[in-house]
Amino acid sequence: MKKNYLFLVALLLFSVIGFTGCSDDDDSVDASALLGEWQSTYEYAYETEGGEMYPLEDGPYTDEVWTFYEDGTMYWYDNSDNDGVYCDWSVSGNKLYLTDQEDHVTDEYVIESINGSEMVMSYTERDGDYMLYDRITFRKVE
Repeated sequence: MKKNYLFLVALLLFSVIGFTGCSDDDDSVDASALLGEWQSTYEYAYETEGGEMYPLEDGPYTDEVWTFYEDGTMYWYDNSDNDGVYCDWSVSGNKLYLTDQEDHVTDEYVIESINGSEMVMSYTERDGDYMLYDRITFRKVE
C-alpha cells in the first residue's frame, strides 16, 4: 500500500511539473519597447474573398513611419500619401490597440515579435467571407 501511495504522489508531482514547468505561452509585450520611431521595411499582405486568395504585397515597403510617445499617443506617417494621423495607443498582452484621435476608430494589431531593433506586426480585418491580412516589419530608427 505504501508503494502505491508513493507512486501516486510521484506521478502527481511529475504531472504538475510537466504542465507548469515550461511555458512559451507568455506573449506579453513590454509597452516601453515600442517607444521611439519605427520605419517600415517589408510588407506581406493578401485578401481572401469567396474562398479565393488575392496577393497584395510581398516585398520591401518603406512608406510608413510610426512614432510612439510615452504619453500614450503615436504619430502614423505615410510617405506615399504625405499624410499622417495621431492615435492613442495601448498594449495588452501581445495586442496593440490604436485609436484614431479624429474618428475614434480602434484597430487591433498583433505584435508578433519585437526586440531592440526590429518589430513585426500583423493586422487582420474580417467582414463576412472577406478577409484582409497585413504583416509589416519595422526597424527602429530612434
